[in-house]
Amino acid sequence: HEAKFIKGMIKDVLNKLRRECLYVPEHLVGMDLAHDIYDFVSTAADDVRIVGIHGMPGIGKTTLAKVVFNQLCYRFEGSCFLSNINETSKQFN
Repeated sequence: HEAKFIKGMIKDVLNKLRRECLYVPEHLVGMDLAHDIYDFVSTAADDVRIVGIHGMPGIGKTTLAKVVFNQLCYRFEGSCFLSNINETSKQFN
């Protein structure tokens, strides 16, 4: 049990050290909603959770997603934030 515990600690430390956070400005208004989304997503044990964020352009949907991503990405061996999917998918190649 001790070796398993140490291996888990090493994994946690390495994930936190190499974590590259997405840039999000400080002191944002309305980002307390990110905590609610984080709670919803992090309560998933082995199932998949999907969160849809929608609204008018310019209200902070991508920023909110980046805040939640920054809170969750350290839990995984690999992570990727895909932005501007609609625009990127319309480009040639």
